[in-house]
This record gives sequence, C-alpha cells and structure tokens, in this order.
Amino acid sequence: MDEALTVTIDGRTFEFPAGWQALIYDKWPLHSQLSGGAIKAKGCDVVALDPAAHTLYLIEAKDYAHPSVKEIPVKLPDTIVQKGFDTLAGIFAGAKLGESFSPFCQQALNCQEIILALSIEMPSPLPEGQSATTVLSFLQERIAAGARYLTTAPLVTLASTHDTPWRCYPSQKSPGVRPKNLHGDS
Repeated sequence: MDEALTVTIDGRTFEFPAGWQALIYDKWPLHSQLSGGAIKAKGCDVVALDPAAHTLYLIEAKDYAHPSVKEIPVKLPDTIVQKGFDTLAGIFAGAKLGESFSPFCQQALNCQEIILALSIEMPSPLPEGQSATTVLSFLQERIAAGARYLTTAPLVTLASTHDTPWRCYPSQKSPGVRPKNLHGDS
C-alpha cells in the first residue's frame, strides 16, 4: 500500500493521499528558467495530481499570520490567478521539452479538471468588520472571476481546516519568527 506524500512550504506541511503526485513548483529547474530573463513567470507553490480523479491542483500557500500583517493585500486574487496561468504555461512547456519532468507534465495536461487552490493563514485579528468567512468568500469570488478560463472551480480554504482532498498543517513556526517575505504578493 502506498504511503501519503508530504510536501513542506515555508513551514506548512501538505499531506496528499496515497497514489497522488505532488511537487514544489518553485524548485523545478524549468520554473527557474521561465521566471528569469524576459518571461518573468510566476508559479504556484505546489502542483499536485490526483490520477484517480484526473484532477490537477495548482496550490498557492499564503501565510498572513505574522503579527505585523494587518490585512490581506487587495491584489491577492489577481496574483493567485496570474500564478495559476503561469504555472499551467510552465507545465505545458515541460510536457514539450522531453526532460525528466516531462511525464509528470504530460499527465497533468491530460487531467480533465484543473483546480486553482489557495491555502491561507489569516491575520489575527482580522480588520474590524471582517470575518474569515467574508474574506474567504471575497477571495473565492475574485479568483473564480479571474480564473474562469483556467479552472473548473477555484478552492479557497483556511490552512487550519481539512476541507480539501489533502490535509494541510499550518506553519509550525511561531508567528513572531516567520520571515516577513511570506506576506508579499510574490
């Protein structure tokens, strides 16, 4: 029996079911090539394949739980959508290059469903008048509008919940020692 696959991004651990494939997209040599030079492609943090469901997940992990963060950037949905499109373009390029990652990319492109997912750790406290529910709803709506040609159904979830096909364990780092670069739009 296969074991679950784990991937760690900035202290947050994603645990995918047995049989899935997942990788940290930023660590791919292909992404480094596409993000440098004239292209300046961005990328989602994790690319995951559920072969049984023929589903590709493009997952962005955002951590806004640092004490200095007071609110989530208004442009976050646009950034997530751009990363989704750029990641899919990178996967397409990878499928055509015939490198070691080509089989993964080809399998990804054969998926019948693409889901752009945002796993987020919220600032605490949220700005007055906001709740986690309203923020998640806003993000879901804006990402859905921007990604309507990319994804079948965007997924926006708190990192601390388990309402996804995978499990996500929030960062084990103390909020006071988390690097400040985790809260930017990059």
